[in-house]
Amino acid sequence: MICKIKLGRLIHLIQKCSIKAKFKLKHTLSLSPLPLSHSAKKMEWKATETVRAKMESLRLICDRDAQIQLQKMDSFTASFSNSMDSVKARAEETVQNQGQKACIFTLLQLA
Repeated sequence: MICKIKLGRLIHLIQKCSIKAKFKLKHTLSLSPLPLSHSAKKMEWKATETVRAKMESLRLICDRDAQIQLQKMDSFTASFSNSMDSVKARAEETVQNQGQKACIFTLLQLA
């Protein structure tokens, strides 16, 4: 179950980053239907390289964010597991104490 949650969260982060990158690409890159001169082609190439660099930068940011989120989920999972172990131990102790209390109460009634 936890693996499904982690995988689902990771997929969500990747999709979120992908949508952001597509939006930035769409609004950064403009294509001209007219034939381009050599200087215009050179400018377009620079714009394309700029977009590629930006996309690479966004991908790295998303990768780092995904790693951080996975570490947070691992930390939460470990913490939650420790809390459950503590609750279980307290519950077992309570049951044991109630059993001892019942025995003592029975002995006092017999006395």
